[in-house]
Amino acid sequence: LEGGDRVHRAVRSAISERIPTPSGAKAIAEAYAAHGRAVDAITTFQTAGFMDNAFQQFNKAGGLFFIYYHGSAAFDRVLAGFPPTYAHQSEILVLSLALQALKRGDISRARRLLIDRFGDMAHDLDAVFSHRSVFSREFREFRFLMLIYEDYQFSEEMLATLFRLNAEFPADAHLFRGSFYNSVLEFYIRRRRFAEAEEVAQRAMYHYEAARAPMLCFYISLHQSMIGLIKGDTLAARKHAALAVKALRDVPFETPNDQRLQMLLEACIEYEGGRAEPLARFLNTEIDDFSHGEIWPSLMEFTLLYGSQAMATHFSLLAARGFLDRWRVYQMSNLQFQAMVSIREAVVLQ
Repeated sequence: LEGGDRVHRAVRSAISERIPTPSGAKAIAEAYAAHGRAVDAITTFQTAGFMDNAFQQFNKAGGLFFIYYHGSAAFDRVLAGFPPTYAHQSEILVLSLALQALKRGDISRARRLLIDRFGDMAHDLDAVFSHRSVFSREFREFRFLMLIYEDYQFSEEMLATLFRLNAEFPADAHLFRGSFYNSVLEFYIRRRRFAEAEEVAQRAMYHYEAARAPMLCFYISLHQSMIGLIKGDTLAARKHAALAVKALRDVPFETPNDQRLQMLLEACIEYEGGRAEPLARFLNTEIDDFSHGEIWPSLMEFTLLYGSQAMATHFSLLAARGFLDRWRVYQMSNLQFQAMVSIREAVVLQ
């Protein structure tokens, strides 16, 4: 063990000696990249001022989907290493910064980033999704994803337009195609169109498995399990929950909020089986951290449904109202969510 420590110290010493010189830093970064250490490669290139090389590695490591392969901490770190003026020139980096803002719950910053780079037309949906649109297909798909965070109410006409957009991507553009179906899945779940939801979930899973993206596979299994619960099919819910556990186990970095999502799902399955204690424990110990994480509208609705029901049935109406009021405070700026809370409150008080 001591010999191993000496070797590691010698390697670190050699690296620190070479990094101060541009050629040395570049050689070290290329070695990191060759050994699959993408984050180290990118940050080493950035430190030495080789932004184009850093950006090239960022794209190879996932680009707009980097966060799903390396985690939010690494995503934040590499984005912070690109100077704002450099990032502003790149569509992928601007969209990545906007995604970072969305995942932090800062929709207004995401909007501002798009306006600063693409102009006011970035929020003119008719212009963005027109068949004569000047925007790239990648931008348009990102704008679709952003509509989910904004809880936009889609028309059937808009949905047909979005399906035409998906057809612009090659069959092997698995991440973009999978993410399109993932967004459509959210739309169908919110409208209780479960047959269509299950179909697009299977399509999303096919593409995410092909892209070897276990974190994204986890989200699909999570939603499939949630559909089972909403439909009263506990057997299907358990099957997909087990697949979600397996996918989460394959994620190579820590994802605390996703682990909480899994805990919530399993607690709701137990609740349907007559055991309220796991859900009550989750609501008492995890809900504060959970509520400040990234949650899509369908998951918010699901949490409100089970949380308020459990509180009212096993504690009191006062406890249920307190639970809903806490969520109302957490999502103060989201008008659609405020409406969700009010509807659940009316149901609980009946």
